[in-house]
Amino acid sequence: MRRRAARTRARARVVLAARAGAGLLVLAVAATLVTSFTATTNVPASNVGASYEALTIPELAPPGCSTLALTSVHVGSGEFSNAGSHVLVLGGAGTDVITDTGIGNCIVAGGGTNSVTGTSSDVCVTGATLDAAGPCPTSDTTTTTVVSNPNGVTATASSDNYGDYGGQERLAFTNSAVVTAFSITIRVRKTKGVTFNSQANSYPGGALTQRWTVSGGVIVYSFVLGAREQIPAGYASGVVYAQYGGTGSAHSTSGDTWTVTSTSMGTVSTLSGTF
Repeated sequence: MRRRAARTRARARVVLAARAGAGLLVLAVAATLVTSFTATTNVPASNVGASYEALTIPELAPPGCSTLALTSVHVGSGEFSNAGSHVLVLGGAGTDVITDTGIGNCIVAGGGTNSVTGTSSDVCVTGATLDAAGPCPTSDTTTTTVVSNPNGVTATASSDNYGDYGGQERLAFTNSAVVTAFSITIRVRKTKGVTFNSQANSYPGGALTQRWTVSGGVIVYSFVLGAREQIPAGYASGVVYAQYGGTGSAHSTSGDTWTVTSTSMGTVSTLSGTF
């Protein structure tokens, strides 16, 4: 009996030892898994309440343009133009000069002093809250074409009036032969509020030298081809711009004039006209 009891107690101690060892093994495996999980897994931040649904173009437009069927967006800054229709046109943070030739557009200029010209169906938006909307000023454009004979230089004069903001006058040229000398002068009368704004040209960089001055109540813009420069035959992208600012009533182009002297095929020709 004593021997049997001793064997029973020994068997019990073996079972307890085995169970204890198994328990320690389970705890060790669990600890390893927990350590591995926490060391290699990153739990993302909560996205509760966040929305990633894109706004539609009408939702982007200010309230003043809510009646327009806008289908696209055109973003620009400085001087730029838009020819599309049903477009939300957005200017930059600085001074913008925006010309629009499409229909049914919403034009929001930048944060500076801006000039916007549109069509009769466009809406311009102003004001700190972007809800003061009204029809855009439309351009008052006149065009005159003069063809020079015999040296083949053609000048097309046109002007854009931006109301109280000012405007610009421009000359576009074509030439059938190489031009070796070129001098352009545009004269804009300094009517009430009119000041020089800027001048520009579309010829290759440096080909024309630009200058301006004020003389006898007239802003004089000049463009002269460099001594070693030439305009190749058939060049159809030549345009010069004379831009002016305004702080009073709209400027009338009556009395504004232009003169162009060019040399081609050894022939000197002078053209002149009004805007």
